[in-house]
Amino acid sequence: MTDAKEAAALANRFCELAERSLRVGRFFFTDFLGLAEQDILHAIETKFPHGTVVSLSGGAEGCERQAARFGDPEQIGYDEPFPIAILKI
Repeated sequence: MTDAKEAAALANRFCELAERSLRVGRFFFTDFLGLAEQDILHAIETKFPHGTVVSLSGGAEGCERQAARFGDPEQIGYDEPFPIAILKI
């Protein structure tokens, strides 16, 4: 992800997911994010609405590519695992 327009669009998407999670009280997930995309997420976290909780998971410890989950189990009232299925080949 080197294009500034793509980075800005991704940052806007993250902000939208953070706001929607708080507004409707449910979890929202991203697709798997590479390291550059995760850097964008971390760089704009201060722009998210107060109370936004974001967590990352790749399905196992040490995964480079990870999906983001917007939402706090304590605020929403339940926990929803990441929609990740691990396949052994």
